[in-house]
Amino acid sequence: LLEGALPQWQVDEALSQLQPLFGEAPDPRVKSIKSGQKDTKRKQLKMDEHEAEIFGDFKEVLQEAGFSKDYSLSEFNVIHSLPGCVAQKMHWDYDPTVVRYKRRKPCSAILALSAGARLYVRDTHLGMDVTVLIPPGAIMIFDGDVAHAGASYAGPNTRVHLYLDVPGVARDQDYTWFPGM
Repeated sequence: LLEGALPQWQVDEALSQLQPLFGEAPDPRVKSIKSGQKDTKRKQLKMDEHEAEIFGDFKEVLQEAGFSKDYSLSEFNVIHSLPGCVAQKMHWDYDPTVVRYKRRKPCSAILALSAGARLYVRDTHLGMDVTVLIPPGAIMIFDGDVAHAGASYAGPNTRVHLYLDVPGVARDQDYTWFPGM
């Protein structure tokens, strides 16, 4: 967890630009996340990395943290949960049977823009799911073989999500793997 990766003014600026895209007249590219989701209240907007300044800021922080040399940053998504959004099922963004034994693993990264952002993560050492709170401006990075689930939300919540791909591990876009598959 990279706490304080972006200052509050950048987070506020990004929220003021991105939240209206999910409003009464949403951007036509907004889609409901259905895989592992029991309702249609978790929305996703795939954007080009040059469409919002926050994407460049996000990318810069990841590069400064060392995620540039062996990683390809891809698929800039804004995730917006509507009030009453239920939790997702535990899943992986990459095929865990492929990623598990890789020396260099692909990752997912989430930048919280709203207060209360969190992710449920399977802690294999504890043998249980844990909740990771992601404060606004913080970035959570986790390996592609970490099972996780988007949290439930009582109020609106906006995050930015991207993938850190590595050579030799193909990621099926818009596909998730579930335990027992």
